Amino acid sequence: MNPSNMKKYVSIFLVFSMMFVLSGCRAKESQQAYVPPKKVVLTYYKMNDSIDVMKPFFDEFKALPGNQLVEINYVQFTDLKKYEDRILNELAEGGGPDIFSMPNTWIAKHQKKINPMSPTIMTIETFKNTFVYVAEKDLIRPFTDAAGVKTLQIYGLPMFVDSLAVYYNKAHFLDKIPERGKPAVTWNALLQDVAKLTKSNNSAERFEVSGAALGRADNINNAIEILYALMLQYETKFYNENYTASTIASQQGMDADNNPKAPGLSALNLYTSFADSTKANYSWNQYIAQSVGSDKEIDAFARGKVSMIFGFSDYYQKISDKIKDLKGKNQPVMDSAFVQIGQLPQVEDPALSTKKPTTLASYYAETVSRNSKYQRESWNLIQFLTTKKNLQAYNSKTHKPTSRIDLIPEQKADAVYAAFAYQTGVADSVLVLDYDYYKNAIASSIQAVVGGARLDVSFKSAESAITSILPEKGLTPPGPYVLKNQPNQQKPATTPAK
Repeated sequence: MNPSNMKKYVSIFLVFSMMFVLSGCRAKESQQAYVPPKKVVLTYYKMNDSIDVMKPFFDEFKALPGNQLVEINYVQFTDLKKYEDRILNELAEGGGPDIFSMPNTWIAKHQKKINPMSPTIMTIETFKNTFVYVAEKDLIRPFTDAAGVKTLQIYGLPMFVDSLAVYYNKAHFLDKIPERGKPAVTWNALLQDVAKLTKSNNSAERFEVSGAALGRADNINNAIEILYALMLQYETKFYNENYTASTIASQQGMDADNNPKAPGLSALNLYTSFADSTKANYSWNQYIAQSVGSDKEIDAFARGKVSMIFGFSDYYQKISDKIKDLKGKNQPVMDSAFVQIGQLPQVEDPALSTKKPTTLASYYAETVSRNSKYQRESWNLIQFLTTKKNLQAYNSKTHKPTSRIDLIPEQKADAVYAAFAYQTGVADSVLVLDYDYYKNAIASSIQAVVGGARLDVSFKSAESAITSILPEKGLTPPGPYVLKNQPNQQKPATTPAK
């Protein structure tokens, strides 16, 4: 064979051999690179809301492109203490839910157990333009990474923001204060309302009708929340500048007459005055409502024994259920048509004062556990749940007030729950390290004052008790925060999330 031909054949052979080898490698590489779709199971723990409420949202989310392999293992809880214990125990063992609902009072205590939302899902500016003020204050928190870079991160998205309001018996007001027919807008005027509404007698309860369920901590469900709201209205500073000590009972500057000012004591004095038999607004004692169970002042209100009680949006259904229950037992009850809800009275008249009116906010934020293997999928679900369309549907099912700014106007038109919509934008929060510990300390002070102890001494005890559990470096202060040159954020949004 001609040597030149031989070289040609060898070259052709080598080319084909190389092509065969390469094609085999590519096939092998292609087989190795291919990963079949994997099912994603998101475990979701939530307080109160039933699966009937949440399932339609889950089904719609799973129908979206890219979510067909997502499954949601939803677990409803009704006992908050058991709920917290289970989450903490499971997280400590490296497990736990991917998503859980966090009371806004948990943020200082449990922030490190949360993996914040990526700014590629929602920016800080979008959050601010979407959700009400108190959500920004509570849920946008500073975060320092391993390199020492400080950023602001989103630690949860709320599906609702509830607030403390006044429930009143319209019939009582039409009878005793017909010119207004509803509670006064200021606390000073409300003191006079209570004096007019209250009717004493010689019964075991001492009252035929009580003007307001205020003054004690043992037989009023929201006693601590009412006092917190008063402290916010009196502009009480709850901590010192470093958040290393409580200052709820301390002097905080001077008043307009150049006298020492202790706003926390002013709030406590106003609250406990309703349980002081020497005061004209005396209207509450240990006999008119039981101190055990959850009915307490709700039972007295349903029976028509008290003109005003203070609660959140769930009180309306609780009152309706109690009226129905008592009526079924042939007990005297108020006419449910006269159950009305008003905005919480203020220290200063909102129509005349430059101060922003406020009340206490209470809500849950949906958040993602630090142990979750599906961070993005979890946050995508939470973002989906808090869209305008879905929160409209959520409100229609639960009547919980909106967390979104753009839904406030339409909820102000609600025939029953409008007061909450009016308050949502101005509601505020109190930073606490341990809700139950604070509650017990402050409740003890209230009961001590009712029992005749000095106001300042009693509240100092609560102040000292709170200080004793604060970390040496202090709590991380609440927002709102402003960090310049915030890294890893998209171009600021000027419109809310959809």
